[in-house]
Amino acid sequence: MSVCHATSVELQTTPNCRSVLAFAVHFGHYALSMGHADDIWNRACAEAGQPKTLTASGDRALADMVLTHSLAMNGGLLHAVQSCTPDEVAAAVRGYRFFGLESAAAVLEDVARSWADGSLDLADEEQLENEANERYYAAVPDDEVLMAAFVARVQAEPTAFDTIR
Repeated sequence: MSVCHATSVELQTTPNCRSVLAFAVHFGHYALSMGHADDIWNRACAEAGQPKTLTASGDRALADMVLTHSLAMNGGLLHAVQSCTPDEVAAAVRGYRFFGLESAAAVLEDVARSWADGSLDLADEEQLENEANERYYAAVPDDEVLMAAFVARVQAEPTAFDTIR
């Protein structure tokens, strides 16, 4: 089998603020439309923060990662940790690792550990927030980083994602 590679990745924001991934993949000289990846991405966005109805490892990892990432991009990484349960944070860490985003997983773990300690005063909390955001945005400067990791994983292991019904 030919090695596949993404030829284009584009992030679009729809009126309801869901990210939609549009890309094409080429297997050798045969072009294969990966429109189903849009559906996988949208399914994960719809399930993020909801009861665990996704069962495929890739779908679950994507939904868990998207939940935390969207909160981090909205209000910072500390906000994401404060808004999620410890189980949701742990699932997000696993999600980042599933997609090969170790630096993002590590900073999320570090922030969660510091926050769970409960001994932060206001100045320490502000310092944690600033350092967390700096480290997170260095690891994930924009949504395209998640998109690229998602594309790579879909290409490498398509069976990790459930079929679209």
